[in-house]
Amino acid sequence: MRASRGRRGDTATLLAALGAAAALLAGGCAGSLPYTADGEITVAGAKDTSGNLNKLIDVWNAAHPDKKARYVELAAESGLQRQQVMQNFLAHSPTYDAVITDDTWTTEFADKGWLAPLPADDFPPHEYFPAAVDAGTVGGTLYAAPYIASPVVLFYRDDLVARPPRTWSELIGDCAIAAAHQMGCYAGQFASYEGLTVNVTSAIRSAGGDILSVDGTRAVVDTPQARHGLEFLVNGFRQGYIPKEAITYQEEEGRRAFQRGSLLFLSNYSYVYARANTPGPDTAIAGKAAVAPIPGLDNPGVTSVGGHMMAVSAFSRHRQDTIEFVRYFTGEDNERQLLLKQSVAPVWRKLYDDPDLIKRFPFLPTLKESLERGRARPKTANYSALSLAVQTAAYAALQGAVSVDAALAAMSDQIDSALDGDR
Repeated sequence: MRASRGRRGDTATLLAALGAAAALLAGGCAGSLPYTADGEITVAGAKDTSGNLNKLIDVWNAAHPDKKARYVELAAESGLQRQQVMQNFLAHSPTYDAVITDDTWTTEFADKGWLAPLPADDFPPHEYFPAAVDAGTVGGTLYAAPYIASPVVLFYRDDLVARPPRTWSELIGDCAIAAAHQMGCYAGQFASYEGLTVNVTSAIRSAGGDILSVDGTRAVVDTPQARHGLEFLVNGFRQGYIPKEAITYQEEEGRRAFQRGSLLFLSNYSYVYARANTPGPDTAIAGKAAVAPIPGLDNPGVTSVGGHMMAVSAFSRHRQDTIEFVRYFTGEDNERQLLLKQSVAPVWRKLYDDPDLIKRFPFLPTLKESLERGRARPKTANYSALSLAVQTAAYAALQGAVSVDAALAAMSDQIDSALDGDR
């Protein structure tokens, strides 16, 4: 399931771009605004460092001279991007017709009436990975079109491990290899920040549990399944298969440890692949890092899928034209070009079965398996408060300050308080 060594150049480029995409990371009624068919379509999003987004817009403009589009670059940092978009929406401004958003913004923006619903016929759900569709759907209606997906995956040393672990017990068993080579066994992102929320969410779901109820109205973390998930991480620090220093790890600290040869396994975003396998002073393991789906309790795990969506403003004066543009921009042909020219992972499932693409990017089948099993991050209009509740309670348990049961009880109470405050 690993990428063949002869093709690691293209695969490394793909994974580097995936990581960058991972790092990028609803009030009023617009019924009184005129939705005209003329005028310029304005698309807002992160800086177009590749130049490819503007090339796609140029193709659209050549074919649609009466409804041209232009790209407006927002702030570089995701939080500042969100502030800019929210300020625009709070003013009911028609300045932005379409916005490229983080997947966790959709529920909040849709609940506040800031996003226009998208026709299911134009964005058929079966064409996309389930996590991508779920991230864009609120109350059974699609409000944001899937655009880019990026899952957490398991990196491992394929010069030391013949077959990547598919369960936690297999991973723990492989820790004997790490001990024999005087290296740490496993790490993820365990500092108290959003990365810990992602790791805890993945662990709980990989044990059959979840963070929120199906309807998103209450916490469901005080369960045996959630206990198994958090215990895997807590026991890692207690029993030593997670190094003590990993309690401070964010993405970059884990990457550096893995590249130094200090870790056998690392859960992280896919940008690590290129950094680890490209020869140079930054890595001691070039050509020795492979990728697999994250392991779970009894089966391969359920990764938390990050990503970006494309939504249409409810205040756009060119709503129908903008929906048509979003359909073009996120369509299969452009997703293929994004993969080939920009090495961005497509959200269209069929592209992962294309023999020509697999030949160029042998990592695609592994990525597809992770995306098929993956889930969107918990959906709530108050995601930031939910994330804080998860990471605060979990971090105390990882430090050994509270028991797993106490941490989950506190997590449940804090999440429910956040949800109550949002009603």
